[in-house]
Amino acid sequence: MDVKTAYLNAPIDCELYVEQPEGFAVSGKNGEKLVCRLKKSLYGLKQSGRNWNSLLHSYFVGESYSQSLVDPCVYTKHEENDMTIILVWVDDIIITTNRDSILEDVKRGLTSRFKMKDLGEISMFLGMRFICEVDMIKINQSKYIEKMLLKYGMKDCKARSTPCEMNVDKVFENPEDQIELTDARLYREIVGSLIYVKTSTRPDLCYTVTKLAQHMSNPTMAHLTMAKHALRYLKGTINQSLIYRKSVEPLSLIGFCDSSWGNSEDRRSITGYCFQLSENGPLISWKSTKQRTVALSTCEAEYMALAAATQEAKFLVQLWRSMTNSDSVNTVSLYCDNQGALALAKNPVHHQRSKHIDIRYHFIRLEVQKDDATAKADVLPLSARRPNLPENFAPPPTSSVSNDSVKTEASCTTSEEGKKADTKADNEDVPSSEEVLSRLQSTLEECQDQLKPRVIDDVKRKFAIFEKSWSDGKLSEGVQLQMSKLSIALSERRYPDAEKIHLNLMMEHISEVSSWMVGIKRLISEAKKILPSETDSLSDENTQESEQSKQQIPFLMPVNS
Repeated sequence: MDVKTAYLNAPIDCELYVEQPEGFAVSGKNGEKLVCRLKKSLYGLKQSGRNWNSLLHSYFVGESYSQSLVDPCVYTKHEENDMTIILVWVDDIIITTNRDSILEDVKRGLTSRFKMKDLGEISMFLGMRFICEVDMIKINQSKYIEKMLLKYGMKDCKARSTPCEMNVDKVFENPEDQIELTDARLYREIVGSLIYVKTSTRPDLCYTVTKLAQHMSNPTMAHLTMAKHALRYLKGTINQSLIYRKSVEPLSLIGFCDSSWGNSEDRRSITGYCFQLSENGPLISWKSTKQRTVALSTCEAEYMALAAATQEAKFLVQLWRSMTNSDSVNTVSLYCDNQGALALAKNPVHHQRSKHIDIRYHFIRLEVQKDDATAKADVLPLSARRPNLPENFAPPPTSSVSNDSVKTEASCTTSEEGKKADTKADNEDVPSSEEVLSRLQSTLEECQDQLKPRVIDDVKRKFAIFEKSWSDGKLSEGVQLQMSKLSIALSERRYPDAEKIHLNLMMEHISEVSSWMVGIKRLISEAKKILPSETDSLSDENTQESEQSKQQIPFLMPVNS
């Protein structure tokens, strides 16, 4: 619902005078100039917004609503089995209830007190588009993105498949692109628009926008090119949506946190985290930001990321409790892939290498060590990553730090001992480049009748770079072994396995494979279209899991407005 001329409803909180409007001037008895005294708030006054908010707050309190202590824009009312949640954004109000009769009563009460416009079922709110279907709500910003592309002259641009180049730092190092922009206004406007899109509905832009936002004061041509790359990516993914479904399983807050280490120009690390309300549900909160201080180790960087994620987890738990008036979500599963960070969170022992860490990050220990006899903090040893494919992509283990409000679970990580063991075990079966290339070229030959000559030439060029990197000793044994497995999977038409190995290589060995891996990915994609697999059991399993996940995504957003 929308409040008409909202500010004019609120009484003024002090004595203010304004000049008479032009054309309506009235003079005094003796011809003296008169002024008008304000009785209501006026648009343009600094205190008008606060006055309107106070008036609306007093109305909701009078109607027995409770204001959330976590988010003052949220009001709730609980009566037996009935629940009403109201979200306020200046003069826009979203109402959600579990009964239609209560919804009508709320609308009737607001309309009798203020001049309101009923906009019906929610469809647009703050630039976000809501598509309401049976047991499902989709949220995207397609209209907002269209306006962005039109504003910045990118409406007819060529779409890109990634938010940025694979190796962003190398792009910035190109001397030809280091020319500073004479007018940085365009760059700042683009980044500002991208920040809003990233914050509202597009977590896939987090890293890219974080990098762009670090150069607002003196951007160069390279930064502007990267910003336009992000716009091209939005052009190709304009209809991507967050999809919320009614959950069939109990809700539980699950979070993931990670951190880079010293990859920024000032050597500060990047923190990233995200949260969801079920194992297969969409994200409800996400963030990527630069850390405040320089971390001296990966453990310290991950520990600071873990602390930031814990802060967000506490906020989400408190918001959930204030909205639902229940403790159904009272624990948080927070995944972290660093054993050292988990050990610091569990055991408050003074260490020489960690004694300098700011005290503000140690509050996570209090969350882990809550005084609760039934939930004692515990961290189990993490298993080392092994080179065989299924375990590389297995779900995180169940090792955890838990209590009444926080449970920290660790995903698989690579320990130094595991690395040494892997290397020693795999030295016996190191493949040759001729074997791997032979399998890849054989697959390409099977597909070449249906491929364009340009595609074939591109793939062959990447093969040549791959062969040279191998012969020059630039590829580690781990990459060689994984490429051998990928070539075997591709020759046997086990495309899901090949794609998983490709993803693993891009995540763990990007510096070694970035120059030629695009050709391998192209070969996998084309082979998957031209040479269909007959025994792809993995694909069937993934399809079944996808269908199950569609029924397990939580339903969070209000339907009525």
